Amino acid sequence: MKYTDFTVTDFVADPYFQQWVLTPDEMVDAFWNNWLKEHPHKQPEVDKALQVIRGITFKTDYPGEQEFHQVWQDIITHRATGHYKVKRSVNDTYRWYAAASLLLLGITLTFLWLSNPLYNPFMVAYQTEYGEKQEIMLPDSSLVILGANSQLYYRRGWSTDQPRSVTLQGEANFTVTHQANDQTFIVHSAEVAIEVLGTKFNVNNRRGENQILLEEGSIRLDLSQVEEVPLGENSMMMKPGESVEISAQHIVKKVVNPTPYVSWTKDMLIFDQASLREVIRVLEDQYGYTVTTRGVPVDELVFTAELHTREADMILRYLSEVFNLTINKNKDEITMTPRP
Repeated sequence: MKYTDFTVTDFVADPYFQQWVLTPDEMVDAFWNNWLKEHPHKQPEVDKALQVIRGITFKTDYPGEQEFHQVWQDIITHRATGHYKVKRSVNDTYRWYAAASLLLLGITLTFLWLSNPLYNPFMVAYQTEYGEKQEIMLPDSSLVILGANSQLYYRRGWSTDQPRSVTLQGEANFTVTHQANDQTFIVHSAEVAIEVLGTKFNVNNRRGENQILLEEGSIRLDLSQVEEVPLGENSMMMKPGESVEISAQHIVKKVVNPTPYVSWTKDMLIFDQASLREVIRVLEDQYGYTVTTRGVPVDELVFTAELHTREADMILRYLSEVFNLTINKNKDEITMTPRP
């Protein structure tokens, strides 16, 4: 989504906007000031987003010294008589409600920051919608192409003496730059940690399965957190052209043609002897459709094609013609049936 289409909520959730508000530097400041000059009609939304991020503050109201001594003297006096009672006024009740509300708001914000990187000011986070992809330049100049319906995040302020580390949910293609000090690069994908020195690879983490494809260089997979891993196989080295599929049921390494796996990065979809079930998974994972088939042998129908488009409607048209299917689409639901 473009910044010109952003709402107040979008600005508040955007990591680059958060950086401008919370930890600006010269480059970030220049970008947003220039952007506002070019798009002055967005100033109201930007101002409201600034207020949301900056406006959540907590003020502690300490009593003055005289008031403190008076309260303390009252406590001592009433404790000596054994008749210390507190009478709560209406204003006191409102103060309690206000304090409880602020505490609840603080707990909620803390939970959001800890559980969702998109709201954590200490994290940089990116998220794509269905049918969308995004190019991301990391602080070390490594390039990430984030696939549809995916999320990538990492901590702010990378140092040169610690491993570079990112977390992925969904699919992404990485081109990692090699550092002079051989600094390690780690991608956390579900329970798998992918350790890199300098390489190009693709990671698809969906439906409880991890699929890693190595295009160039070499990587090591840390499988120590994967359940049901055979004894002694806590790590695995990969060579270019190899694919590793990891799930709770199996770990499979094989040599493959990398092109179909990374075709999405070039706005293409290449299927090589893919079953219709596999094609349906692409439609569901990348475009957000719910696909229902009636009387269609999804595992027996095989699809081989090079589609120079990522438009879902074009893909459906190809499938309809190749497999002689009637395909009905109603919003986000698709039904496939054989033609009479």
